Amino acid sequence: MRSAGGSASEDTRSFSVDEAEVSFDLPSDWEEFDRDKMQEALSDSSTMDDLTDRMGMSREQFEQMMASNIVLWVTAPHAEDGFLGNVNVLFADGKLPTMGAVELQSRPSHARPTANGTQRTG
Repeated sequence: MRSAGGSASEDTRSFSVDEAEVSFDLPSDWEEFDRDKMQEALSDSSTMDDLTDRMGMSREQFEQMMASNIVLWVTAPHAEDGFLGNVNVLFADGKLPTMGAVELQSRPSHARPTANGTQRTG
């Protein structure tokens, strides 16, 4: 179960995902991304094609990923320099991919794995 609750300060908001045993604070103006709003926004074929091309996956793969793995997606209120800041929590039962597999999957989006296994783009 995911939740947003109290904050460490007036400028932050706490998020937690129980099944992933993770919690973190983000700026208070960041909001949980609504899956229904995303589906509506991506109903434009050209937008969806551009997104899936950048991610190196088919539309079906993207839709499956969104339906099954992401349990929390939080976004900044506005894009800066063409990038919308976001944090997402993916939860998968079972064995996780190796670092080599993650690096190969990340290349199309120009993401870089960091030391703790998270990825950064840009």
